[in-house]
Amino acid sequence: MERKSEITTDNRRSLIIKLLTRFSLVPLFIGLFTLLPAGTFNYWQAYMYFSILVVPMIFVLFYFLKRDPKFLERRAKGTEKVKEQKLIQLINLPVFIAAFIITGLDRRFGWSDVPVAEIIITDIVIFVGYIIILR
Repeated sequence: MERKSEITTDNRRSLIIKLLTRFSLVPLFIGLFTLLPAGTFNYWQAYMYFSILVVPMIFVLFYFLKRDPKFLERRAKGTEKVKEQKLIQLINLPVFIAAFIITGLDRRFGWSDVPVAEIIITDIVIFVGYIIILR
């Protein structure tokens, strides 16, 4: 008897392929929307932020693949049913992309000068927040 949180082998394989495809697009996204506007690959802050987002995400994926693949399957669809949620997603997408583009442009044109210690502390806070949400 199949448990509620289990999925078939074919569905699991399809889900893994879908998730790997999406993850393979993340470096392209970062490159297009951050490094391209920055005009350089010499941008350690972007790589650090990218790592803080992606590394925990990989662990979360493996956790849910093992514990609750149905949850991942639902989340991979990415479609909201509530009209207001769809509107929020529609509005949020350009804001989300703009945040990466503006960061890249800031790097290129030197609009701000944030001390290294503040960048590292902020990244640590983001990482700890991520861990708290996961728990």
